[in-house]
Amino acid sequence: MPKREDDPLLPNEKAGSRSNHHPQVKDLFSMHSQGNMDSTLNWPVQPETLRFYAYVFFWIMGFLAMALTELVVKDRLAAGPPPGDPSCPPFEMGQGGFDLHTHSHLIRVYGFNNICSNWDYSPAREIVAMVYPLFEYTLILYLVADFINVAISYQKGWVSPRYYRVARTLFPIMLILCSWFRMIFVILVYEDARGHTAGFLGLQLTLMMVACLNVWYISETKLEYDILGGRRGTQIASLIYLVCDLAVSATKFWLDVHVVLGYDYPSWGMKPVGSLVVGECVDHVWMLFNAILPLIISYVRSQKEQPLEITIDLQAPKYILQRIREQEKEANEPPVP
Repeated sequence: MPKREDDPLLPNEKAGSRSNHHPQVKDLFSMHSQGNMDSTLNWPVQPETLRFYAYVFFWIMGFLAMALTELVVKDRLAAGPPPGDPSCPPFEMGQGGFDLHTHSHLIRVYGFNNICSNWDYSPAREIVAMVYPLFEYTLILYLVADFINVAISYQKGWVSPRYYRVARTLFPIMLILCSWFRMIFVILVYEDARGHTAGFLGLQLTLMMVACLNVWYISETKLEYDILGGRRGTQIASLIYLVCDLAVSATKFWLDVHVVLGYDYPSWGMKPVGSLVVGECVDHVWMLFNAILPLIISYVRSQKEQPLEITIDLQAPKYILQRIREQEKEANEPPVP
């Protein structure tokens, strides 16, 4: 006999919707009177909030590393290797201790220190590595949530097929490159500066792709922010940010890729600019556009844009559906005279 249209065992039908048609289902949950077959888990998720927290965790990681370096690491490096082991890494035979601020391994390669030098040495490296997953996982969650937002926007016709195809292609690449940033804690700078820097190149590429996709998304969906002067101001500000960010990011990438490919750091990157060198200036500007401004931008966007609405439901177990079917059968049987 064919199944009725309201048969609870029909495929692709949510069991939760059966409670309205079968009040006797409540009897199955007599031990849990608060149960409701229509209940679901509903979470509002704002991708930009995830990005904001990712940057917060990054700066927590950075400030922790700076504190550990100043309080512990700096003095340990200056004191030199332990007695009887003059070549114990990161020390070299016959050289003794060194000043982190003037003779670190990054300075020997690049000519200057950057924020990474604060977690290059023990015990800062090990402690910061335990905090690092907060940054990495939150950033990956942002990438996932943002792609879901793009996919839904495409389904609703808010973004073009071209934009969606590009975002869909770059999404797995960004996930991989972002996860490879952890290699800065695996490949030590005083053992292999090339491999140590390679992991950082992946993050640089990821952040460039994120910036491009975000500005493109703002243009496609015609987002506007009053703080930037409405739609026209938003378009102009986002384009200026993107051009400046790509310019400094491409320059930094070009400088760093020399080290990864085994070449010496470009001589023009070592040219002095006041008390700094060119490469150091590029690094500072890069931090502004990729670690400070995104923190502010993500916060503003998280307050102005609508979140994703994630609903999680669960099909009723088979034994419950079978019990419903049995109760329906009993209810439809004619009474015994």
